[in-house]
Amino acid sequence: MKRDKISPLLILLFLFLSNFAAESGIKNSIDISIKEPLPPTAMIEVEFVKQLPDYCGEACFVMAVKKLGMDITQQDVHEASGLKLKRGCYIVDLVRAGLKLGVDADGYWIEGFKTSGEREYYLSVLKYFISRNYPVIISWNEDPEDHDFSSFEHFALAAGYDDEMGEMTIMDPLLGPAAGRRIGYADFLDRWQWKKWNGAYGLVMYVIKGRVE
Repeated sequence: MKRDKISPLLILLFLFLSNFAAESGIKNSIDISIKEPLPPTAMIEVEFVKQLPDYCGEACFVMAVKKLGMDITQQDVHEASGLKLKRGCYIVDLVRAGLKLGVDADGYWIEGFKTSGEREYYLSVLKYFISRNYPVIISWNEDPEDHDFSSFEHFALAAGYDDEMGEMTIMDPLLGPAAGRRIGYADFLDRWQWKKWNGAYGLVMYVIKGRVE
């Protein structure tokens, strides 16, 4: 159901989570200058993992690190996060798990951008990471018509793109399929970037680059 107004409670929750993320080692900005043209297509081969209940972030983490030769379970990720509550990991929990498990990764919580050019820039950055063989865990919303922040609590793994088809490929640990879901760029942006009450947008990325040497 579409909401015309955002509740004060939701606004307070958003502010709390964004401030908490900033204090947890998550970067709130990114500045990557993409000087060379990106490959027109790229796909990271990952083994699909079906999530346990509420463990979408944990399942995405396992999919991403299996390609690094790490044999861990969703429960291993959950326990490494130190999370005591009866819920799956949020971005801050995944960052803690990555640090404990020895994963070289960067977490991003970016908000406040408004223009279509800025939205496309972050899509280019995401494609840049994928072209470097870095799988990226992203916030995800199944309803592109609902831009409320609270609807972006699911995680998916961004694993590929194809400029000729104008599509991203995601590994959705809840819905599958094992070969990945192909989604048009415009639709993808609305499912990845939430719209704030002031007309600006936000997004979450957790970029897995390798193992800590």
